[in-house]
Amino acid sequence: MSHICLDCQNNRELMRALHTLHGSADMAEVESIAKVSTALESLVKRQKPLDNREKSLTLDLIERGTEIIQSVLDVINVPGVELPGWEQLLAEITPVVRFLRR
Repeated sequence: MSHICLDCQNNRELMRALHTLHGSADMAEVESIAKVSTALESLVKRQKPLDNREKSLTLDLIERGTEIIQSVLDVINVPGVELPGWEQLLAEITPVVRFLRR
């Protein structure tokens, strides 16, 4: 079994970046980025051995989360533009985080 190693420098940097992004988005009242970054930070913090399928799912959620954050940033100052489906991503991340907490 492989796992996402929280002792690895990349994971610490990713958690720090997500935490900073959450704080900044929260202060700027950009709810979608604040919630997605918080969920991704929770996902990355969980250190539990993952089988290949679980690891693939986790990495896919992280990748999709970064894409959604970028999509929000791309349109944040465009009036009347709907933000991408970040709520659906949150709905997918939540059960994974719960699983990893066990």
